[in-house]
Amino acid sequence: MKGGEPVPGDNIIDSRDLISMYEDLNEEHEDLLANVERLEEEANDLYHKELLEAAREELKEWEEEHLEELETLQAVIEEGESISSEWRHGTTLIHEHYFVDYAMELGRDIGVISDFNSWPARHIDWEAAAEELKMDYDLIRYGEHRYYIFNA
Repeated sequence: MKGGEPVPGDNIIDSRDLISMYEDLNEEHEDLLANVERLEEEANDLYHKELLEAAREELKEWEEEHLEELETLQAVIEEGESISSEWRHGTTLIHEHYFVDYAMELGRDIGVISDFNSWPARHIDWEAAAEELKMDYDLIRYGEHRYYIFNA
């Protein structure tokens, strides 16, 4: 996580964090667009024309820095909503490289395993267990990374 915000590549991401990031970025973008549109209507003198140019430059800089991220978030949110009915309420995204560790944590969390260093836990084929668990999950892309989400 970068500054508390999830980034593509994190092991675990909450869908609500992605939604919040998207909403914040989208609001910033819409505000900048609205400012440019307002100034275009008022650009009848030199002062307003200078303000308009400054607003256009600010919008251009924002889009160069954030538009790709906004579009990536929009795509992952749309895909997540199509897979999980719980997306808006909070769905966990588990990075594909972290899924075996996630299966182990899940085993501990639900009480089937308490100590990974004792019998029988140290003899469990966690990769096979994770593969079987994947039957209840779908893959979703976030940037260049792939995540599993529970297909509720």
